[in-house]
Amino acid sequence: MPTLMLRETLISYDNRYEHYSVPDHIRNISANCFNERWELQWLTLPEHLEELGDNAFRMCINLKRIDMPVRIEKVGRALFSYCRNLKSVSLPEGMEEIDYEMFRECGALQEIVLPDSVERIHGSAFSSCGSLKYLSCGAEVFALLPEKVQPAAALTYLERKGKENSRLPEIFERYVQEKKELLLEMGIRRNDVRGMQYLLENSDPDGELLRNCQEIAQRNHRTEIGALILEAMEKNRESTSEGALDWDLSETCRVGKIRGMKLFLAEIIIDKPLRLWYYI
Repeated sequence: MPTLMLRETLISYDNRYEHYSVPDHIRNISANCFNERWELQWLTLPEHLEELGDNAFRMCINLKRIDMPVRIEKVGRALFSYCRNLKSVSLPEGMEEIDYEMFRECGALQEIVLPDSVERIHGSAFSSCGSLKYLSCGAEVFALLPEKVQPAAALTYLERKGKENSRLPEIFERYVQEKKELLLEMGIRRNDVRGMQYLLENSDPDGELLRNCQEIAQRNHRTEIGALILEAMEKNRESTSEGALDWDLSETCRVGKIRGMKLFLAEIIIDKPLRLWYYI
């Protein structure tokens, strides 16, 4: 089907191109307009776009990049469903609903930015988004998220906002305390140093939880995070009078550059605490 426009509406699209820029005068993109356009890899939407119809980009299986406008008023259902190579999306302000199956089967999707204007999120919006690591949103939108994607959103918030050393919104503080074991494990696996630093300093993990984190860090070769866990274990040991730290030093206690500093193993004495010195 050829590209077909009717005044300010794009009705259909010719699928011969890998990159397509929707003309600037277009205000509406019809339902199914780009559905199953398999050759499309990069799509640029116009600045003054107002509406995206249902299934507008469904089954664009090779779509890797989409440049969205700053603001949009209405977005339909299953917008990006089965876009299996799409890696990141920043949704525009003005959107009030993340509708039914918006990101269903987006298996490569790693990062989503949600605007503060969102008021409703359908439970199936993020179905089968197995690679999702970063979900950026504010506190009010976080409260609307399906439970399965809340850990990614919480860690993203801690990484990007928690580093400012300002008090977190109450909903994030409460979630961190309730889900700290899950968040700590997830933070180690995705190597989120800033998020882990906040969690270790503020979630008050006990000795057993820290030892579990220690083992996960070792298995995943997270040297920098391992050093943070060691420090937390030392503080916990001092406050609870526990015994010496039990740590396999083969991975984490080696010379390495950590956040602009050189980490040196200074002293290991059997049955005595492990000490680390930091030299600028």
